[in-house]
Amino acid sequence: MSDLLVHRGPDGQGFWANQRVGLGHRRLAMLDLAGSKQPFSDGGIQVAANAEIYNHQHLRTQLQARGHVACSGAGDVAVLAPLYREFGLDFAGHLVGMFALALWDSEAETLVLARDRFGIKPLYYYQDSHFLVFASELSALLAFPHLKPSLNLRALDQYCRFKTVLDPETMLHGVRQLSPGSLLLAGPKGVTLQPYTKPSHVAPSVAEALRTSVEQCLVSDQPLGVFLSGGIDSSVVAALVVELTGSATTFSVGFKEGLWDESAFSQQVAQHLRTRHHPLLMTSQHGVEAAQALSQGLDQPLADESALACYFLAQQARQHVKGVLTGDGGDEVFAGYPWHRPGPSFAGQIAPVVATITGWNLFDSRQRTLLYRPELAAQILDLDPFSQLALDTNALRASSGLQASLLIDRGTSLLSYLLVKTDRTSMLNSLEVRLPMLNQPLVDTVDHWMQDDWVDKVLLRQAFGHLLPEAVVKRPKKGFGVPLGVWMWQPGPFRDLIYSHLKDPQALLWDTFEPKFVDQLLCEHERVPRHGHLLWALFILEGWLQRIRPSFVDSAG
Repeated sequence: MSDLLVHRGPDGQGFWANQRVGLGHRRLAMLDLAGSKQPFSDGGIQVAANAEIYNHQHLRTQLQARGHVACSGAGDVAVLAPLYREFGLDFAGHLVGMFALALWDSEAETLVLARDRFGIKPLYYYQDSHFLVFASELSALLAFPHLKPSLNLRALDQYCRFKTVLDPETMLHGVRQLSPGSLLLAGPKGVTLQPYTKPSHVAPSVAEALRTSVEQCLVSDQPLGVFLSGGIDSSVVAALVVELTGSATTFSVGFKEGLWDESAFSQQVAQHLRTRHHPLLMTSQHGVEAAQALSQGLDQPLADESALACYFLAQQARQHVKGVLTGDGGDEVFAGYPWHRPGPSFAGQIAPVVATITGWNLFDSRQRTLLYRPELAAQILDLDPFSQLALDTNALRASSGLQASLLIDRGTSLLSYLLVKTDRTSMLNSLEVRLPMLNQPLVDTVDHWMQDDWVDKVLLRQAFGHLLPEAVVKRPKKGFGVPLGVWMWQPGPFRDLIYSHLKDPQALLWDTFEPKFVDQLLCEHERVPRHGHLLWALFILEGWLQRIRPSFVDSAG
């Protein structure tokens, strides 16, 4: 299992086991480079964590004041055992950062799994009558011999509808994701799931909260950079890095296809802030390399074509730095999407609200009827894709219309789409991505001060607009795209790669999909390039099927 995660931790590995429990860890060293080996042992507690705990220095001081003198080691993971001793199962609520962790309490004979509040870091698990197995990626679980992968039809339908699988579902029957802000406890009383207490942290101002968040994310013993798109979120982060450290190394991606190229905006910000800027030009040949890496490297299929550019950006940045800060999450925190508008409070119907605000649309209902093989269509088309969503309906009902839409965004498109793309494309390149927009104290502060008509990132623009060019501050929201349709339409290596997979009579897609309908899509795209996103989704799914090779047993999940 550890070997399958070497890309997430190329700097070292460690193991600990007794007769009940085994922990393994792959390390991407960012702090205390010579120390902080994991799994970390502290008395009768062992910890393995994929984590950056940004407030570990504050927690260390707090714990020492309470008499905890252990905290051995300078790394952030060293605070987890004494924090657990002090606060019990509420320990995870005191963490500011991103984490998926396992803690074994030998005295209580209990295993504790915990995941950060927004699900920045993934955590999968499989349970049967004898075993509980967990890992940071779905593919690592397949090394467990008792797991016989079979396809989860509900997850397959989610992918064909929405380009992704909605957390906590996975593509494999019996495998789940631990929900954000939750604990899994495995002990003498069995296995239980529960949310952990999340104390609120409201700063005096949004400006103070975000500045503190960026400052915490800059703590590192390795060089860091900033992904700079030219939008306001990443531009504010870059501006604060310059303000706090005096300089910044920034990276952006552009295309020779002008309709998709926004490099002029990032260049404008870089010049204004005087950063060490690396403008990267992505060609269709780079697209071929990224497509091959994604089709064979994603632990679950994700059909967001912008993942191509994210992969390329991470690959190139890794040659200069070991971690980056981004503006990811700014839209979901500061209300930046077009559907973030004042409106009535949540009425209790999750499905139509999710479908409306996410704007996801891959294969429509008519296309899915033609896509699925007849023997599977009857099973798949009747499944409710939203039935397993881990959304707090009580919190939604208590929220205003704007706040409810933000909560739904954070529990759907942010969790299952944006964060998946960011984590997987960066980790395939062993690059750590830090997201200051999603630090809990900042989000708590924004939620506290947000009013129902403060849309379009009013709070962010008011707090930091003075640091940036006026054109950037007033620039309207624009999605991040790549010239996928052009690359797939024009003769060349990219088109050849996609078409060779989708025209292969031995493709594993044909176990579930109708080859005649896919061939129709290919023919129509040759005439008019309008099915690029559909063909890309099928290509990614075929690559995943070839690597995982699940059985096609009925498994609605």
